Amino acid sequence: MALSQVPISVEAFGANAKVVAWKEKPSYAVIPQQDRMINPELQRFMTKRAKSETIELPGSHAIFLSRASEVAVLIQKAARAAKRATSAQTLGSDVCAQAR
Repeated sequence: MALSQVPISVEAFGANAKVVAWKEKPSYAVIPQQDRMINPELQRFMTKRAKSETIELPGSHAIFLSRASEVAVLIQKAARAAKRATSAQTLGSDVCAQAR
């Protein structure tokens, strides 16, 4: 699991966020029901607040290893949605540019 995580950057603590991404962008989450690192109730609170599309799966904090196929389905769904959003933004920019 350590290979999939990177150290946190010190700059992250001093950065000013101009937009609260979890309020503005779609988000997706997997809640491992037997997580002992991050309380599942806390995860439910955070995903509800962010209006995340959420799935809950039986398993520990390493859910992406034990339930890889289910996690992959949600990742693919998020990637398709992001691609559609990017395509729509590009199309909108092209239409605005043509109108000028």
